[in-house]
Amino acid sequence: MNGHFHCSSCNADHGSRIDFHQCPQCSSPLSFTLDPPATFPRSHIETRPPGMWRYAEALPVFPSPVSLGESSTPLVPFQCGDFQGLAKCEYALPSGSYKDRGSALLMSYLLENGVPEAVEDSSGNAGASLAAYAARADIRLKVFCPASASAGKLLQIRLYNAELVRVEGPRPRATEALLEYVEKTGASYASHLWHPLFIEGVKTAAFEIVEQLAWTAPDAVLCPVGAGSILLGLHRGFAELLAAGSIDRLPRLVAVQAQN
Repeated sequence: MNGHFHCSSCNADHGSRIDFHQCPQCSSPLSFTLDPPATFPRSHIETRPPGMWRYAEALPVFPSPVSLGESSTPLVPFQCGDFQGLAKCEYALPSGSYKDRGSALLMSYLLENGVPEAVEDSSGNAGASLAAYAARADIRLKVFCPASASAGKLLQIRLYNAELVRVEGPRPRATEALLEYVEKTGASYASHLWHPLFIEGVKTAAFEIVEQLAWTAPDAVLCPVGAGSILLGLHRGFAELLAAGSIDRLPRLVAVQAQN
């Protein structure tokens, strides 16, 4: 693979394959660095089909990428009072959320490395997305969900043939149950929060926004967040565009979270 994993804190190099979700030396989150760095050759990009894979020079290369036909999502003008903006309609992706970007890349990585089974913890969208792409890759997936999660999302996870483990208690208890299972079985943790390649997929939303704005950066991007993978992905994407000289400034990123 054209890149390597390393620790975001102690900078320990972990090579091109990992079977852990945080740095073994200091327990910090891991990062992924492309080699060579991301570039955005417009003359090539603009001749390719729409969707995240058109930015091939800014993504890890896999011989058999896992795809459900995800296309580019539209920017739709809207007005709220005196505020005018553009809405990035990520619900148009195959499972209904931006997380399909991360799931496509993460499942491509697991498939390339011959991982037969993976586990994930989620309260809804991430579990459904990873379940969809795991089914496409023929990888067995076990999803640990809070018992209180949306019935619709739990049904969606089941429809993709993932095994659902409902965990009583608050959301963190689902993560605790998963980590206990990983410790016991050595299962691969396909985390939408911890695995750097999930963020590598999410960053393609930033690439699309800039291309849709005629290769200019927006003034600001407001995004709803839970744990913040969309915020991390957007920042990484815009930072790579800036480093490559494809934009001349970083937009302001605003995280919006539901109260309580």
